[in-house]
Amino acid sequence: MDREELKRLTKEEKGRRIREGVKAVIEQVLEEEMTEHLAAGYEGTPSRRGERNGYYTRDLVTPAGRIAQLRVPRDREGTFLTEVFARYKRMTGEVAVHLG
Repeated sequence: MDREELKRLTKEEKGRRIREGVKAVIEQVLEEEMTEHLAAGYEGTPSRRGERNGYYTRDLVTPAGRIAQLRVPRDREGTFLTEVFARYKRMTGEVAVHLG
């Protein structure tokens, strides 16, 4: 995308694209955290500490805006906790501090 194309985008469209990028990055971080939590990716390994159990979705308010339908991985034992956001919270720490 060049400068002219960027100038033509509306503020709303820019915000939407930023939120899409933030969502993709957060989902990648969540996947990496789950892999670390289980000590394995999708393959079976002797050091594996559990099994993946699909995803759940949630909305999350971030400094970039509301991220809808964020895919959060889960494990069968229900022991996976992410460092991206606190359990049952709908806002990241940065947003909660600014609103408080």
